[in-house]
This record gives sequence, C-alpha cells and structure tokens, in this order.
Amino acid sequence: MVMEQPAAKSERLSLLCRAVAATAAVETAEQLGVFAALETNPAQPPELADRLALNERGTVLLLNVLTELGVLAQDERGVFRSAVPQPASLKQLLADWRDLAEALRSDPARAMRPTVTGAREPRFRFSTLLLAPIAALTAKRLATRLEPMTHQKSCHILTMPGETLWSVALAERIPGCRITIWDRHDTLVQSDRTIKAAGYADRFEYTTDICQTDPDRARSAYDLVLGVGLDQIDDLAGHSQVLQQVFRSLRPGGLLALVEVLAREGSDGPLPLVLYALELFLRTGQSQVHPFSRYAGWLHDAGFELLEPYPLSEEPPLTLLTARRPRS
Repeated sequence: MVMEQPAAKSERLSLLCRAVAATAAVETAEQLGVFAALETNPAQPPELADRLALNERGTVLLLNVLTELGVLAQDERGVFRSAVPQPASLKQLLADWRDLAEALRSDPARAMRPTVTGAREPRFRFSTLLLAPIAALTAKRLATRLEPMTHQKSCHILTMPGETLWSVALAERIPGCRITIWDRHDTLVQSDRTIKAAGYADRFEYTTDICQTDPDRARSAYDLVLGVGLDQIDDLAGHSQVLQQVFRSLRPGGLLALVEVLAREGSDGPLPLVLYALELFLRTGQSQVHPFSRYAGWLHDAGFELLEPYPLSEEPPLTLLTARRPRS
C-alpha cells in the first residue's frame, strides 16, 4: 500500500476547502441576484451593494472572489461585469448539480424529454463553462492540425451536434470548405446567428436528419466529419452505430476527427477527469469516459484506419483522434 505524503494530503484537503468555499460564493451570488444585476448594469461595489441592499464590505469581498474564479471581470474604474458568455447558465449549472443525489437514486435519463431529432434534451454542461475560456484557441489548434490532413483547400465537412465554434474555426482555416452542421433545430437557430456574425453564412448549411429520417442522404458525401465528444450523441445511437454511419458518410480516403476526453488506461483519475465522468452520469445517466483503447476498437470495427492521437489541451484534457476511411 502506497502511503500519501503529508504535503500531498494537505494539498488535496486545501483544494477541497477552496472548492467548497468557491461553490458557496457562486451560490450566494446567484441567490442575491448579483449575476443578474451585473449582466444588465455593470457597477462598482458601493452601487451594487446599495441596489441589492447588501453589506458593502462583504460585497467587495464576494466580488473579488468571483473575479478570481473568472465569472466576473473588473475594469480600471473598479466596475464589475459578467465574464462568462451566458451568466444565466450559472444558475442552471448549480441547479443541475443539486440533482446529483436524486440522479444516484434513479435513472436521470428517464427525466430528459425527447427532442425533434429523437435525442434527449441534455442538461447544461459544466464542461461548456470549463471550455469557454480556451475554446477559440483549442478550435484553432484543431483546424491547424486538420488542414494539411484534408489534402485540399476545397472540401465538404460534416460536423456532429454541438460543434459550431469548431466549425467556424475550420471555416477560417480552410477557406474553400463547405460545412454542413447536424444538430437539433433549436440549436441550429443559435448556430446560424453565430455563423452569420462571423461572416461565413454562405459557407454553411444545416440539417437535423443526417442519421435519423434519411440515413442515405450523406452517403459518401463528405471529406471530413468532425465530432467533439461522442457522449454528446450517446442518446442518438450506440457508439458503433454512429461510427458506422459516419464511415458511410465519408468519401473513400475521407477523414474522421474526434475531440475527446480520454480516460487513463486502468485508472480513474485525475480529478478533472473523474468530475467530467460524474457530469456525464448526471447529464445522461449512461455515458462514461472511455480510454483510447476503447475508441481504437470501435473505430477498427467500423472499418476505419486509425491515425495517431494528438493532445489539444491539458485543461480540459482534450485529445484529437483521427481515422480514415480506406480508399478501397
């Protein structure tokens, strides 16, 4: 038995204490209306304290903690404002994690309502907030890595549900590409706004039925298929079925790119990984984090030629997996 060193144990306990305190700060700010107030009207601490009838000194301390956590930002005039893309998502994030006890007593997947694609409506992803600060950089790394692998400037790309940010990065990096986004209708509406704002509306088209009502629609149509997290499509079909459909959708020699959080072989850690795995359980009731060997088996069984994995980021721990459909 390996004994943990006192310093390492102290560090773990310190991390736990900080996590509990940080959660309490976010919970308190949500309950007091701090996020809602600053989203509509950024303010200095005295003004905010007066508006919400709070203790001014305590308000200053709370805002400082929230700034260090990255959910607020302070300018040179001492004005605080929201620093997350969707401040309301914090409320949903907290509400979802409060359901963890009930999720452990039952099957949370039963409570998710079906959507127009046949998928189940997912809970808010805390990994979305985790990814947001580095998402653009990571997406550009992905695009840079994939550009020479497509062997052409003009190619047709299919992106799986939830990949708008990555799609825009590919559009920037590969000027001649055409991109089809597959997702739920409500998500496609949001994606269309993002893409129009980026100036790429003429390069994109949208579909909700690529693997649902018309499975032959995309047969041998794409040079590249991009998916970020197979857990996102776990309710649409099993991993093997999805990969077989993707295989058929690619032209011979076409490339599949998956951005995944990989489990360690024979190990459950580290902390970011086990938290992500717990989130998947809370969100779907069935998804889990898989090691590289599991993906390699799925890809091989679907007929792909697996290429080398490529690390994209350490936090969150994202890896690019690429595989080709054989040319013959």
